Amino acid sequence: MRLHAVLFPETAYRLEGFTINAKSKELAPVVSQPHIEVDTDRPLVSKAETDDLMAGMGFAPVQLMHEGRPDDGYFAYLHPLTGILVHDLHDENVVRMPGTHDLAVIDPCISLARRGTWAAIKLAEIGHPPPPDDLPPA
Repeated sequence: MRLHAVLFPETAYRLEGFTINAKSKELAPVVSQPHIEVDTDRPLVSKAETDDLMAGMGFAPVQLMHEGRPDDGYFAYLHPLTGILVHDLHDENVVRMPGTHDLAVIDPCISLARRGTWAAIKLAEIGHPPPPDDLPPA
C-alpha cells in the first residue's frame, strides 16, 4: 500500500480495517480508493502515454512472459535501481481525468524484485537479474 501511495498518490489506498476471509479463515485487509472520475469523451490512454508516465518516474517497459508466451510489453514497468515492478497498466487501469491532461493509475500490481519473490522469478524468465537484496544497515 505504501508503494502505491508513493507512486500513484491520486489513487492511494486507505486501510479501512480487517476481516476474516470466509473460505481460508485468514485475516484480510479491507481497503478503499478515492473515486476517480474518468474522461470518457477522449480516447483511451495509449501505450506511448503510459510509457511516458512511467518513464517520468524512472521506470522502463519490460516484456514479461504469460503462460510461456511474451506479453505485448505494455503492461509491465521496472524501476532498475529499486527493483520495483509495476504491471497490469493496460488502458482500463490507466485513465484520463476530466478537464486535465493528468492520468490516474487504478488497480496496478506492484512488486519488489527480491530473492525468491514473484517479481524476481518473472524478471528471471526474461533474463533480467533482480537487483541485489536490501543490505542491512551499516
